Amino acid sequence: MLQELVQQIEDDEDFVFDLYQRIKKGYPNLLEKAYVELLDSELSKEDIAKEFDNAGIDFALIVGLDDIELIRIMIKKGINLNSEEEEFKALNVACHRLHYDMVQLLLQNGAAVNVSDIDDQTPLEAVYDSIADEEYVLSVEDDDQDIDFKLTELLVSYGAKLDFDGVIDTYVLEKAMLFANVETVKLLVNEANGDLKVRYNGGCSTLHTAVHSNRRSMLEYVIEVFKRDKLDMNPQNNLDSDTPLHLASFSAQNFDSIAMLLEAGADFRIKNNERLTPFDMLLRGLPDETLAWIYYDHGFDILDCNEVLLDELWRSKSPWMWILIIELAKRKMMGAQFSHKKAKVFKWFDKLRYAEKCTEQLQIMQNTKFYENVTFWDIIIADQHKLKEYANNFDLLREFFAKKCNKSFSLYCTHTRSKLFALLPLSVQIDLATPVVCAAMKMPTMYEVMRYEVMPYMNGYDLRRQLYCCFN
Repeated sequence: MLQELVQQIEDDEDFVFDLYQRIKKGYPNLLEKAYVELLDSELSKEDIAKEFDNAGIDFALIVGLDDIELIRIMIKKGINLNSEEEEFKALNVACHRLHYDMVQLLLQNGAAVNVSDIDDQTPLEAVYDSIADEEYVLSVEDDDQDIDFKLTELLVSYGAKLDFDGVIDTYVLEKAMLFANVETVKLLVNEANGDLKVRYNGGCSTLHTAVHSNRRSMLEYVIEVFKRDKLDMNPQNNLDSDTPLHLASFSAQNFDSIAMLLEAGADFRIKNNERLTPFDMLLRGLPDETLAWIYYDHGFDILDCNEVLLDELWRSKSPWMWILIIELAKRKMMGAQFSHKKAKVFKWFDKLRYAEKCTEQLQIMQNTKFYENVTFWDIIIADQHKLKEYANNFDLLREFFAKKCNKSFSLYCTHTRSKLFALLPLSVQIDLATPVVCAAMKMPTMYEVMRYEVMPYMNGYDLRRQLYCCFN
């Protein structure tokens, strides 16, 4: 089999390049078959090393066999790990195969850490080429699921960098943000010259990529860096001028991403090439009232919604209209004047009595006091400054969550309560929810145990279920 392999390499100059690709990606190949045949012949590893050397098999290809003992023997015999004549690089193969011990062995014996192979790929790029390959990552052993960090840390410790002649290797940084953990990205930024100010192909920023990763920890880190370095929270890409908030609202439709970007100062008024704001883009996605609420609570005025898009939603009877009409009814109750198209939307809903139902519930909220002269209407129309004032009054909070609407304003109940809930630290949420849980269990004497030992393990979703009366 080995002679057959050598013959094919001599007869077809493209064969060896295909073999290199197959070995890097872990696909079945003739070298692997030849190696198994040599093992079956009961040759020693030293003899197998001689066979490969006599046959002129490239060392990088042999590394792809994942035989540490064989590679140690060849290194001991003086194999050149950095031959400029070799188009294939042994370290790149080991990195592509995510073989930590092999990478470590090669680095310990002087393998160059920033050299590109025939594919113009560095060892770091080889790691992230494999990390981005879902099938290959799934084949990694369970105890090596953090292999991205381990290999990055190892390569960086030997001098691997992302900055070559002033140009950042954006491929590695982008793939790390999408497929690796946030600690790996921090390592690349802090120790390998990674720069979160870079733009990728198409003008996308690292903030776009963090949103696309759909991971809270990644977005938190990038926002933190953008704030620290006073970078623009509204970078627009070249393709359609979408900001990260556009992306979070349409493609990701991620509650945490939208909330975090708005809290960090992302501007919901910016329009893309289609003249659409992030909220307009939200309306092109799946209907979700909680996503709309985030915008309202950060000051978005439903009257600024794109009227052409609103008309399209109205004509198609989109489920979004049921969500929007709730806010439009509130704005009308506050005295807002509607344009012709928005008034037309109300007229359509009036036929279904939906707008009337909204108005009736809002009137009940105006007349329902829960603490001194504070009503539920006061909460739902309050700005962030006023809400924080309410949130600092524990007696008010206790009465607010204790007062149930009994479905009398169910269209607004959850949103009203969520506005205040979102401002409360976990300790206050627990203080409010613990008595409710104890009462439900009919075990009031368990308060101290519940408060200190059980409730801290409940998440926000669980706590809301205890405190809200209309929860969906």
